[in-house]
Amino acid sequence: MRKSSLFLLLFLCLHLAHAQESKHETVLSAPDTWRPEIINMPLGFAPSITYKGFEDIRFAQGWSDTTASDYFTYTFVWVLDKAPKLDQMQFESHMRAYFDGLMTAVSGRDDLPKTQASFRFAKAKKDFGAVGQITFYEAFFKKSVITLHVTAESKHCPEQKKHLVWFRLSPQDQKDPLWKKFDEVQLKIGCDK
Repeated sequence: MRKSSLFLLLFLCLHLAHAQESKHETVLSAPDTWRPEIINMPLGFAPSITYKGFEDIRFAQGWSDTTASDYFTYTFVWVLDKAPKLDQMQFESHMRAYFDGLMTAVSGRDDLPKTQASFRFAKAKKDFGAVGQITFYEAFFKKSVITLHVTAESKHCPEQKKHLVWFRLSPQDQKDPLWKKFDEVQLKIGCDK
């Protein structure tokens, strides 16, 4: 458990400079059991994702506990200044860059297995939705390959002049009752549906 705490501390330190500079207000509302974090974008660990804005994150209570049913379950929202022009290939590329960059930064190693991403992508007139999986080397706690089930959707928030991409991630698939826990995390701002 001590090693887990050290890696969590490392993860937090990686983002400390960004978080301290951040003057962004959260767009998410969640119970206290969901630990919050805000990181400025572009993300230091994934510089190829060049969007400007911030990432608002909520970690489920058991996120760092490998024996918990909600281990590595979390949600985050990219709050962007401009609408992302994403297609399936770009989205999967961003997800690979995100997890490869994060896990390389956490582990300090360049020889980790590369992230694999596979999504079904639905593009609407303005927005999109994606459902799929990410397989990567989990460098925080288990130090082994893990697969997360992921949903993502975009929303436009006209009052704030922002664009959101909202992610939900868990090792449990979307049919598992655990996914109802994501209902505890809600947007605090009004956006198009």
